[in-house]
Amino acid sequence: MYDLDTEFGDMDAYQRCLEGAHLSILEGSGQPVSELGEVVAGLVPSSKDIPASADADPSTYSAAWRHLVDAEHEVSRADWACRADAYNAHVDDVSAEIAEFADTHADQIEQTRQGWTEIVHEAEELGFDPGTGDLAPRDQAGTDVAGNGPAS
Repeated sequence: MYDLDTEFGDMDAYQRCLEGAHLSILEGSGQPVSELGEVVAGLVPSSKDIPASADADPSTYSAAWRHLVDAEHEVSRADWACRADAYNAHVDDVSAEIAEFADTHADQIEQTRQGWTEIVHEAEELGFDPGTGDLAPRDQAGTDVAGNGPAS
């Protein structure tokens, strides 16, 4: 990452910009910008406070979830304000680097793609539904462990 930093932007300037944003979660925690990721991660609430669905009505969000979402929005706004000039100046360069990386590593990327396909296939055999993310564990005969019958 820092190799790209020298080519596509100045990480020290980015850090100074974030420091100047006076992010409320950092000021509230007393942590420096270098700990921003950890501070945000520490705001993730317990599972009981996370909405059950992405389509949940925001009025039903817990205070802990709203706090995390508000903090992420604040960080995202500051992050973009601090990155926009470098992004706009180098977006085409980054695209070229990605294309070169993809060409250089095409065999490895294809092996990874095939490996992932095999993992998903094996998971499906065990009862995973990639469309829903649900898992209904099945035995060797394809019968749902809960006794719901063979896989469809």
